[in-house]
Amino acid sequence: MAKITHDTAEVWQGWQQRELRIAHCQACGTWVHPPRRICPECWSDDVHADVAGGTGHLLAFSFPRPAPDATEPIVTGVVALDDAEGVRLLAPIVDCARDDVRTGMALSLTWGDANVPQFRPAERAQ
Repeated sequence: MAKITHDTAEVWQGWQQRELRIAHCQACGTWVHPPRRICPECWSDDVHADVAGGTGHLLAFSFPRPAPDATEPIVTGVVALDDAEGVRLLAPIVDCARDDVRTGMALSLTWGDANVPQFRPAERAQ
C-alpha cells in the first residue's frame, strides 16, 4: 500500500468510502494526479480532493505475469477519466476476457476488496 501523506490523505480517505476523489485546484480548475499540495499549473496551494465521475476509456494495457496461485489473468490498464481532464489512473481492468480488452474501450468504475478503483467495460457496469 502506498504511504499516506498530507498530499494524499483526502484522496485515500475518499477511496476508503468508495468515492473516486482526485486532487483538484480550486483556483484554476486543474485536476492534479498524483495528488500534490501545490497546483503544477498556477502554483496555488488551494488544492483539495473532489469527487470525479467514474467513467473513462482505456489508453493502454498489459497482462502482467500472474502469481502462481492466481485463477484469473490480471489486466492492468491506464485509464483516462472522462470528467477529470489530464488524469490517468493505473488500475485493474476486471470483468473482461483477455481477448476482449481493447484500447479506446469505454470503462466504468467499480471497487475491489481493497477499496482501490478498478474499471470494467461500460456495458457491464452495475
